[in-house]
Amino acid sequence: MRLKLFTVLSIAFIFILQASLFAKITNGPRRMGARNMIGNLAKSTENHHLNPAKTILSINNITSWVQRNGFFPWDYPGGWNGSHPKGTVGVVFAEGMVWGAKVSGDGDNVNPRVNGSTYANGLSAGKVLGWSVDPVSGAYTAPTGIAVHTDQQIWRVRPDYLTADLKSDAQSFIQIPIGDITEDDVQKIFETYDYAWNNWPA
Repeated sequence: MRLKLFTVLSIAFIFILQASLFAKITNGPRRMGARNMIGNLAKSTENHHLNPAKTILSINNITSWVQRNGFFPWDYPGGWNGSHPKGTVGVVFAEGMVWGAKVSGDGDNVNPRVNGSTYANGLSAGKVLGWSVDPVSGAYTAPTGIAVHTDQQIWRVRPDYLTADLKSDAQSFIQIPIGDITEDDVQKIFETYDYAWNNWPA
């Protein structure tokens, strides 16, 4: 009985060890040398990497993908959104933020009102245009539209980008083994940080 238990545990350990050794190489969206950025790019210009439609949050030892409309997608091979530790298979399937409030005085009787993102998204990229509330009467003017979503920017701000080693950032974004990252990959990440740092409207 002990020999049988030892054999089963040994085989299980071998499978777990093998999975952890190869997780950083074989898992994730970019397998077998693919060189494309994961994010759908907003512009087809020479500098399209400066305004991706989706990008990665890479903070502490966690990565998570976010779109410019605030949605955290899980549309990558394997169906995951984020990983911990970064560079391995995904452990975060879906995430999002939902908020609600009671609203009165605008002619709409729906209460409470809720928005945000879970498995679907109720948000749009871009500033809401044309809405207002009269400060005296409290009359509400409905929105007339939303700013063009392809012009909206995801700002990835990193204060130490001038001196930091950005190889890990490039690896997280492109999703290939860090040994396959080129100087061109690192340069594109640098340009993204530089553009955001100098143009971020905060």
